[in-house]
Amino acid sequence: MAIPSTAEAMGQAFSAVSVSYATRLTLINDIREAVNALHIAIENESVAEVLATDNASIKDGEWDEFRGNGVSPNQNGINDVVQAKGELLFTALNALS
Repeated sequence: MAIPSTAEAMGQAFSAVSVSYATRLTLINDIREAVNALHIAIENESVAEVLATDNASIKDGEWDEFRGNGVSPNQNGINDVVQAKGELLFTALNALS
């Protein structure tokens, strides 16, 4: 399955006669929960970044490595949480097709 490439195609897939009310409700609730989890992860990252960058003991560049943005040697930073939640949202959207 893949996310439809147009809004019309997604609407048609979601509103097909073969898609029951219970299925639609489950799909939309999964999307809502995934969006909420991603939002919370982004907010948490923002708070952590503010706290870290306000910490004078952190040198320039150290915070970016700590975040684990998939580029630095340290892959276990806070961005991993945002990435994981983003992937869950993609998976929930992908389920609509």
